[in-house]
Amino acid sequence: MEDSVLGRKRQRTDTSPFDDMDTESQKPKPQSPRNASVGGESVVWEPFGVPLRNKLRLVVGPQLISIVVDYWAIEHISPVLHNMIHRALDDRELAENDEQYVELRIPEEKPEIIMIFLGLVYATRLPQYDNITPSQLLDLALLADKWVCTDRLFYSVEYYFSRLGLFSSPEGLWQAYAASYMLAKSNYFQVYSNRLTSSYRGSFLPFVKLMPDIALSARLCRTFLAPYRYMLIDV
Repeated sequence: MEDSVLGRKRQRTDTSPFDDMDTESQKPKPQSPRNASVGGESVVWEPFGVPLRNKLRLVVGPQLISIVVDYWAIEHISPVLHNMIHRALDDRELAENDEQYVELRIPEEKPEIIMIFLGLVYATRLPQYDNITPSQLLDLALLADKWVCTDRLFYSVEYYFSRLGLFSSPEGLWQAYAASYMLAKSNYFQVYSNRLTSSYRGSFLPFVKLMPDIALSARLCRTFLAPYRYMLIDV
């Protein structure tokens, strides 16, 4: 995909991968997500309160969890979401700022990853998602790449990278390595590349299968093993 992160130049930051961040004093205090049943069938989350206009209902995951937000921010951060929202507006013959809800169904996505994404977009800390796993960070990177907005998360996602801390499982290292590549976090990319080099001697094939994009996985393997390219078998 031409708009994918694969075609973009890597960026650099000056922050240390494991610097402590005083996020408590810098982040605004969010409203707690409100859970309410709707007809006894689904759950509604309103992580930033009830929007007064630009009302968007994201129906997420196989559980069809509804996440309600003001769509102004996300339509300006992602061209994919912009097109989806305005197609829904056109289909319902709604004008912008209409009091009715626009609904987007994305059953293939994970609710917790959507919430992490929205917390970054709306610059609001959601305490229940503070300590995410390398797997969730990779899911976030894949979502941002799918919605063509990895560059827009470049600074905000630093918060989650800094909170990963130290871990040693090969699978977790690979997931953090892949996420740092996709989100162009060159300092973390180098850290996890070095840790994989020093601690893992097994096959990378199981890691390739962890990701939905086989071409990206193959490219990551080649990037990681570039000094040993003579040992690689073309994928």
